[in-house]
Amino acid sequence: MRTGGVERLEAYLSAKSEKKEKNSRFSQPDVHRRGAFGYKEKAYQRQKKTFRLMQEIMKKKGKITRSSDFRRVFQAGKSLATRNIVLYYRKNQLNESRVGFIVSKKLGNAVKRNRVKRVLREGYRHLAGKISSGYDMVFVARFRAVTLPAGQAGAEMEQLLLKGGLLKADSR
Repeated sequence: MRTGGVERLEAYLSAKSEKKEKNSRFSQPDVHRRGAFGYKEKAYQRQKKTFRLMQEIMKKKGKITRSSDFRRVFQAGKSLATRNIVLYYRKNQLNESRVGFIVSKKLGNAVKRNRVKRVLREGYRHLAGKISSGYDMVFVARFRAVTLPAGQAGAEMEQLLLKGGLLKADSR
């Protein structure tokens, strides 16, 4: 059938659908070969597992959240320092140790401050099982901590905890 010089091929198609050929280009549903979710789902599951682990370690009850608790540690506690981190600690009346992190606005914008907090939390996460229970600890980042690599932060935190005698005897 021709209309206006253009041949209409639709007119010659049958109403019945043909069988799908074995090697046709779209013979199967459009699904990723690794499954419906593929590699992104696996990465998401790993991320979720890590997040749950962090939640377990850094539960609300293991954190110092109230300003009065921070003030008590600063006023009645002891302090130790390295070039990048200052540790304030004090014995508490609880069966567990609590931790707080302070990063001043003097260190930079929110991106820099959050990076420093992440590095400090990661360093603490590796040491959390080795720390004696019954202490309130506050880690304060100094200005040089902005360029601090994660591994060095953990090493400095461990050094401070050793100086203060806060690590368990069997983990030294």
